[in-house]
Amino acid sequence: MIFYTVTRTSLGARARVLTAQLRGAGPDGGPEDEAEVIADAEVLQPLGLFARPHLTEHTEALAVESGDEVMVLWTGDKSGGGGAHGVFSASDAPVGCTILYGAKEGAARVTLSPEGDAKVACKAGRSMTMEHPSGASIVIDGNGAIQVTAASGRDITFNAGTKKVARVEDGLDVGTLTATAGPWPVVFAYVPGTGTPAAAPPGGVSLQGVIQSAAGAARVKG
Repeated sequence: MIFYTVTRTSLGARARVLTAQLRGAGPDGGPEDEAEVIADAEVLQPLGLFARPHLTEHTEALAVESGDEVMVLWTGDKSGGGGAHGVFSASDAPVGCTILYGAKEGAARVTLSPEGDAKVACKAGRSMTMEHPSGASIVIDGNGAIQVTAASGRDITFNAGTKKVARVEDGLDVGTLTATAGPWPVVFAYVPGTGTPAAAPPGGVSLQGVIQSAAGAARVKG
């Protein structure tokens, strides 16, 4: 097994593979351009996980020969991809944790704590998106605003509720007020609203309105 510097990566044209161009250390005391170059070494990766490294002068590969081919068993860049200064602190990586972080930007990461907590984080100013093939999505943009979109004809439900959420300027049935004329006095009868505005009887008027713009939850939109 030999350590190489990774100088380029390419995606496979007919298979889901990553290949890398590798450069050796070169002969002792000789010029760097005389170093061994391997054009297309396949990078072995676990099933279900794919990472294409952001190359720097510190990107390394550990490779082994397999017949006439060279296979990369590991790639890494110890200079960055971790915390704010390119390394993980004790609070970032306590004993027993697991971290999946971006190959270029280490602030984008999934952390599984030793206690069983799971945390998904992104770089400041960047967005987080969850998408479903139906068209449903949850987006937290770079400013922290949250947009929840259900698939066409589907509901967004809070706390297993079944009632519709009223919005500003939605119609409001406040009941019916009826006046019955007589010699004296005039008698008023009020019938509370039922959800569907009732037709006003003779001498009466349907009381309707809308949710005022100052009412409703300031940070829940529908």
